Amino acid sequence: MQAAARRSLQNRHWLPAVVMVAVGVAGPMWNGTAEGATFQGLGLLPIDGSPPLGYSHVTDISADGSVIVGHAGPWFESVPHYSFIWTADDGMLGLDASDLRLDVSADGHTVTGIDRAGRLIRWDTRGHPTAALLPGGVTEVLNIDDVTSDGAVVYGTWTRELDVGGQPATTYAERFRWSEVDGFSVINHLPRGEHSFHTSDDESRFVLDRREFIYTWDENPGVGEPNLEEVSELSSPRPTEFVVTGASADTATLFGYQKLSVTEEQLGKIWLSTEAFLWSERTGLTMLGDLPGGIQQSATRAITPDGRVAVGNSNNADRRHPGREFSEPLPEAFIWTATAGMQPLAELFTDAGLTEALAGWTLFSANAISDDGLTIAGHGINPDGQEEAWVAKLDAITFIAGDYNANGQVEQGDLDLVLQNWGQNAAGNVPAGWTNDPPVGVIDQGELDGVLQNWGITSGPSF
Repeated sequence: MQAAARRSLQNRHWLPAVVMVAVGVAGPMWNGTAEGATFQGLGLLPIDGSPPLGYSHVTDISADGSVIVGHAGPWFESVPHYSFIWTADDGMLGLDASDLRLDVSADGHTVTGIDRAGRLIRWDTRGHPTAALLPGGVTEVLNIDDVTSDGAVVYGTWTRELDVGGQPATTYAERFRWSEVDGFSVINHLPRGEHSFHTSDDESRFVLDRREFIYTWDENPGVGEPNLEEVSELSSPRPTEFVVTGASADTATLFGYQKLSVTEEQLGKIWLSTEAFLWSERTGLTMLGDLPGGIQQSATRAITPDGRVAVGNSNNADRRHPGREFSEPLPEAFIWTATAGMQPLAELFTDAGLTEALAGWTLFSANAISDDGLTIAGHGINPDGQEEAWVAKLDAITFIAGDYNANGQVEQGDLDLVLQNWGQNAAGNVPAGWTNDPPVGVIDQGELDGVLQNWGITSGPSF
């Protein structure tokens, strides 16, 4: 699971740039100039001493956006692919690991993946291995399903060989759990055939994607047969099944894409249509749509912990690989909020003043987002025509209209300010405690509407 999507919101340190947004009002997702906003490529890894080539992709990001992990390598199957850790201080550090999933803990101190010997391995953020784990009798770790935000518990799948009566050994797969406290244990009670498996950070709730059905349950899967509860809104027969690509830290919010029955033909190929979605226990199912043009394809790749911001990729018929006029349509990175809907991420970055930094770049997908929504990472085509990972850091903060006491949420304190000062002419005499969006003229229905329309909304990045 994408690490940043798992965290609970941390205390934010509000930056000086203050921008006002009224929830429910359509308009651009960026509402001001972020003078300190930055965009940069993360680089490519040299292969066997040769100049960097091939690609680099992001898979996860720490809660504060300071540590990014992913995989990189050449486009040739015969040459090994690598994983990497990136920080602003050290740049891209290659890891001798497979190009499968890589997770970073919320604090950025622990990276979890699989090395080339098929072992579960842990690194620090300087790329130094801290543990290499493979129990006796296990052939290899196949994949990592989920890692808790603190990096202390890992769920995955491994293979082992079963010797039956002198016959040739049979290789079969098992699901496992590993923790810093308990070590390895086998989970024998999970149904097979699922797309993905997710756990809440406290391991009190689990999500299972079994292609046509999405289930949740509350029992520890190592104890006995789980009592599965179907999520009816996300259960759909093939070929229109939902695919869960990630979940929030408490698994109360799920995201991914739905396969659609409609297919489209372009360049002599048949393409499966998909649509990005968010689902939460509180609001139910929200289909996010897709960007204009191209094939109807979109997928959610990451969300902020509160589910207010989602990023991913859609499709654009007008975009082709540089120099390949007849190549397949390229994906396009998107950002989505309930206020503004889905918009191209490049437009957000341009509005943030990053036009010069973006020159020559084509953004394919946004795969990770920090807890505060201000650091976004993904991959695309760089000005040299190479597929490279990138990161953007934004620094403008939005205070939601109605958050008059600037405590980060529209709540009773804001309503009290309005009612206690109702009818007062605040011009030149702002009431005590009224920190944000000083009223102009009489405090009246306009200020009250700001509170009522945005009640319960939490301040965040200026989307």
